[in-house]
Amino acid sequence: MIAGIFVLSLLAWALLALGLPRHHAAWFGPAPAVARRRVFRVLGWSGLPLGWWLAVAGQGYELGSVLWAVLLMLSALAWALLMSLRESVRAGGGRTPVAAGARRGGRGRRRS
Repeated sequence: MIAGIFVLSLLAWALLALGLPRHHAAWFGPAPAVARRRVFRVLGWSGLPLGWWLAVAGQGYELGSVLWAVLLMLSALAWALLMSLRESVRAGGGRTPVAAGARRGGRGRRRS
């Protein structure tokens, strides 16, 4: 149940982000049409309270609300890290961020 709420929250954050032209363009190329952005936003905003309802239905009001808030924050962090990783990989020409940083580390000042 916890994994399901996490995935639902992550999907909601992804849909909310893809409803923005810049994030949509980063993943799919051209900016989306207004109707598509509206659908993404409606689905994203619908997913967040649905996750809360599932958490409350499974754990009760007190623990369910806390569980939902924690999973909401973790899923937002996961989405932000995923977006950041994607941008780093795209900017590095397909290399992983660690390899890109290691490659740049050899340039510059000479070590003695």
